[in-house]
Amino acid sequence: MAQSQVSKYGFPDQPSSKSESGLPLGPNSLVRHISMRSSTLGNVDLSDSILDHVGFRNSRLNRCRLEGAVISGSHLDAAHIENSSLRGVVIENCDVEGLVVNGVQVGALIAMLRDGGR
Repeated sequence: MAQSQVSKYGFPDQPSSKSESGLPLGPNSLVRHISMRSSTLGNVDLSDSILDHVGFRNSRLNRCRLEGAVISGSHLDAAHIENSSLRGVVIENCDVEGLVVNGVQVGALIAMLRDGGR
């Protein structure tokens, strides 16, 4: 059996098309109006997907591909996205208060920019 290649994030290059709970998730998915509160997704490919009004409160996404995804109107409160690719992700109409990316308090930075630098 051939070994799968490992990406720079330390996970297989070919993520599963299902979450650990068996939900059929994959690239180019349209995920709308669901709660994934306190869920764990591992090694799932959601690249180029639309995540619209999805509740990720207290959720953990580990080793997931999100390249090119659009996250809109969703709740990301206390969500942990780790060891994942976020290249080209668009986050719009989401509450980003408290959002931290690679140690930078992005939520506070965005609020400051919206307030004209005050």
